[in-house]
Amino acid sequence: MDELSIRHILLVEDNPDHAMLAMRTLHRHFRDVTIQLATSAEEGEALLADGEWDAAIVDYGLPRANGLQLLESARDRRPHLPIVMLTGRGDEQTAVAAMKGGAADYVTKTGDYLALLPAAVDAAVRRSRVAADRERLARELEQRNRHLAAVSTVAVAVSRSLHLDEMLQEVVTHVTSISGLPAALFLPDGQSTRLRLAAHANLAPAIVSCLENYGLPVPPAGATSAGATVRVDALAGLSVEPRFFSLAADGEPQGLLAVFPEKGRTLDAPEAEMLGTLAHVVGMGVRNSLLFEETRSLSLRDELTGLGNRRLFNIKLQSDFNTARRYGTRLALLMLDIDHFKAINDCYGHPSGDWVLRRLAAVLLERSRSSDLTFRYGGEEFAMLLPHTSDEAAVRVAERVRRIVAAEEFAVRGAVVQITVSIGIGCYREAMADETELINAADRALYGAKQSGRNRVCICDGTRLRLAETPASSR
Repeated sequence: MDELSIRHILLVEDNPDHAMLAMRTLHRHFRDVTIQLATSAEEGEALLADGEWDAAIVDYGLPRANGLQLLESARDRRPHLPIVMLTGRGDEQTAVAAMKGGAADYVTKTGDYLALLPAAVDAAVRRSRVAADRERLARELEQRNRHLAAVSTVAVAVSRSLHLDEMLQEVVTHVTSISGLPAALFLPDGQSTRLRLAAHANLAPAIVSCLENYGLPVPPAGATSAGATVRVDALAGLSVEPRFFSLAADGEPQGLLAVFPEKGRTLDAPEAEMLGTLAHVVGMGVRNSLLFEETRSLSLRDELTGLGNRRLFNIKLQSDFNTARRYGTRLALLMLDIDHFKAINDCYGHPSGDWVLRRLAAVLLERSRSSDLTFRYGGEEFAMLLPHTSDEAAVRVAERVRRIVAAEEFAVRGAVVQITVSIGIGCYREAMADETELINAADRALYGAKQSGRNRVCICDGTRLRLAETPASSR
């Protein structure tokens, strides 16, 4: 059996001879052990309250109070302390009472009972430590699950909108709900050396007024990496002590996340770690939103359809791909191609073909989910980005789009034209090196849909292509 580190044992035994023999036996078995003797239940209870013990050995027959009463007291004060009961009564009733009372084991004072005592203590300590480890691991797992759920909630909020103000308010509300603390987000104020209050939740009006009027000084680099306290003169007279976390994206500061506990209230390490992770997620969202705002004035819209063009598609795809890779979230890409589009141009002319493209773009926008983004990829090809969407959910979305398009009537130069689309689906996989591999997967699937008769949905599932179930009547 592996050697067990047992350094401090409390022995509660009123018989001096029994105590001496027990201590001698324990010293022989456990190296460097310190044994504290108590000769009464009262003394044992006092020592239990004050000391740090690896184990306790309690005699059943103590003066003025039996060992069961001491067990009850120990169970309330030190629920994880392994206690071995010594009893001169070998009956089953006493043993059951001892175990129900919280004893880890019991040894009957008959025969060479002292030879059994070290093994009983050893086994009791091992069981206690295994149980304590299991409880600790369960707590850590629960805490980690809460942490991941919080990050997922904020990541979804960040990816839901590219509009900065809308995203910030939703995010700060989630941070307050998760942490139980008032929270605020600060962003750079143009060329100023101060940060402006950009969004807040559950802050007292007096704090909001101070922060709106005076802003926040930009803290020194590194000062907010772990929830540090930064002196804010405007809040000096108030009963809060804000903790700040940097909104960093790829090492570039984007602003600050602040939570506002009351003075004297500290953040424990898991809280600080979670808030730091949330701040990083928000920082990525802020960077992406600012990038969107900066480039929105550029030519990011397809002139013909009004959809995002290839350039905007590449920007958003890279952002969503990096988010999926960093946080392990889902991402699907749909590539749509109009079947036999050349025939429309040849039969009705290119202006009519352009009208079909505009009308199809409008249909895709009207019928897509709010979280999905639609782009004109080029020619008669469109792309849809589906963040936080599983493989099978992406297939359902694609099938719904395919059916909607097939049922739509397009009025072209006095004639009613019905068109169909073939759709290829690529889904994010951890093994993908970059977003180009996701595009390639969707392209392979689109080719598979075309080769299978068109008006089909095909998904690239790793290295193989799989057609969606499509009723023949709907093709």
